[in-house]
Amino acid sequence: MSDLYIFSKTERFNFLLKKRAQDFQNLVSSVKTFNQLSTKEFTIIHENPDAILIVDGIIINNGIEIENILQLALNNSVVIVKNLYKNEEVYHYLKAGVKGLTSLDNFYTNIANIINGAKRDEIYLSNNEVGHLFQHIKSTLDTSELTDREQQVLPLIMNGFTYHEVASKLDISYETIKSHMKNIYKKLNVKTRGDLLRYAL
Repeated sequence: MSDLYIFSKTERFNFLLKKRAQDFQNLVSSVKTFNQLSTKEFTIIHENPDAILIVDGIIINNGIEIENILQLALNNSVVIVKNLYKNEEVYHYLKAGVKGLTSLDNFYTNIANIINGAKRDEIYLSNNEVGHLFQHIKSTLDTSELTDREQQVLPLIMNGFTYHEVASKLDISYETIKSHMKNIYKKLNVKTRGDLLRYAL
């Protein structure tokens, strides 16, 4: 089992984590909390390369670059908890190698999913962060060849809605959505929704 290291300067974050401490017991070997990232803390991280790092966004906002954290924690999964992300930040963090981006409230309610995903080396994004990522991707992908309807379908798919949900929202058939997505993938020269993310990253 992995250890969980939490780096936080936010009182509310620490308070909520203490309230949910029992949720960690079956997920990780141990939980350690720190209020800074310095040489001492990075020595501890190096001694346990499989640990999962939960980093409070305030620490990053206070001048520690995410690239520095990831470089010093090469074999660790890093999840950032921050309430307000900019579109380009989400893209930047994922491109750098972060394994999760979430708000404090979402982290509090989805602890198990986030930690289990990090243990499996999967990327976790809460819904808001998916939206931010799509907005950035939309600005980097050349979507000029897409029809107006395809331009309506693509953001919904990228925001995690199923074909059935998109069909319902746009009041068109499931088969029509499938056809639109086939055309979108062909025009953008990708095969899956994951390919869209990889292409943009």
